[in-house]
Amino acid sequence: MFIGDLRDLTKQGLHWARGEETDEVIAALATIGVVASAAQLASGQDSRCRLAQTHGPLRRDLR
Repeated sequence: MFIGDLRDLTKQGLHWARGEETDEVIAALATIGVVASAAQLASGQDSRCRLAQTHGPLRRDLR
């Protein structure tokens, strides 16, 4: 998702910089996606951390 959001934000930014028509909804949604991804990275949590918090540690044979 992050790559797609970054691509869309870059694309809309280039349109804006060239004075072309931009899709403000796509730009806004992409910005929200990039900020949400950055916040998740900054917090140090990823899906593995959430999984471990929810289900406890992995069994020794699954490590």
